[in-house]
Amino acid sequence: MKFERSPFAMIIAIIVLLVFLGMPSSQPANAKSNDPTNRTPKHTEIAVLRNLKTNERIKLPIKKYNGKVPNSTIYEVFVPSSILSYESHQHPDDTGGVTLTITQSYSERSYPEYSVSLTSSSAKWMKSDNTISITNASVTSAVAGYISGGGFLIDDETRSIGVPSLNTWYYQYPSWTGTYIIINDMGYQATRADSLLVRGGASWDFGFCVAQGGGQVISCE
Repeated sequence: MKFERSPFAMIIAIIVLLVFLGMPSSQPANAKSNDPTNRTPKHTEIAVLRNLKTNERIKLPIKKYNGKVPNSTIYEVFVPSSILSYESHQHPDDTGGVTLTITQSYSERSYPEYSVSLTSSSAKWMKSDNTISITNASVTSAVAGYISGGGFLIDDETRSIGVPSLNTWYYQYPSWTGTYIIINDMGYQATRADSLLVRGGASWDFGFCVAQGGGQVISCE
């Protein structure tokens, strides 16, 4: 997936840009630094399956853990095999399927406002059912928001993988590492993993998005 022209990048960039451009131009990047809520970490996690034939969408539960490395968060979602079949996906069977794991590594600052610098995005695919194929895999880093200290940044970068090797971490290192973005409902540092899951005659787009911030704009649909 070429993120620079993907629906995810285009839609979110347009929404965020319009919202920020609608704010007073004289507003400094740290205008809310005295608001305690502006120093509170905000997180967003969304995982969605979309059937390519019927356009049916299924949102999946996500598990979140603290990473072994400081300032890293691990997100995990499991897709049961039966959910990928036309006939039985309403009655999931957890005995086999695909597990997709995302790790975000970042640095954070609390003052003068809560801000985050994304260090790396990474994703790993595993499966316990050989009737499922995984293709068109990619991992993307994305950013939008005010820079702590002044300025504004919107960018995204994708590493295309194709058919992922199972149980292998794929890393994407964003070029804006070291840039601290003020984190709130609109400003974010995001990671996205995409792939195509095929089982039998059913094909599903699988989007998994996580972010520091961006609660009102991040979407994996």
